[in-house]
Amino acid sequence: MILLLCLGCAAIKATVHLAQLEESWVDAEAASAEARAPYEYTIAQQYRLKAHEEWGGSDYGAAQDLALQARLYAQQAEEMALYGSHDEDAEQRHEVLENLDEDVDVIPEMYLEEEEEEWIELDDIDLDEL
Repeated sequence: MILLLCLGCAAIKATVHLAQLEESWVDAEAASAEARAPYEYTIAQQYRLKAHEEWGGSDYGAAQDLALQARLYAQQAEEMALYGSHDEDAEQRHEVLENLDEDVDVIPEMYLEEEEEEWIELDDIDLDEL
């Protein structure tokens, strides 16, 4: 009898965590996390799918653990989508990536040295001196 009660508790706990996950998932989708935080969104999505699979197979402990991980990543995806990345250089890297297809020289200032290097043109080299 006690074993049945414990199994029932595990199923209830896993179901509660799955319901909380779904709430966080909906919030992440509403924040356009798929486009604005694709890494966190994709990880959350995969954990979410696996949590539902384990719950369907009556492995409630695994379902609970996976749901907790999925919820964490869904919350991170939502936060990044709403408030942006905490990485200060992310905007510059994003600009560089956007301009890769264009014939534009975009070098973020952080990569430029204070002193310019002296470049030697191939025409200026006398091969006889070498």
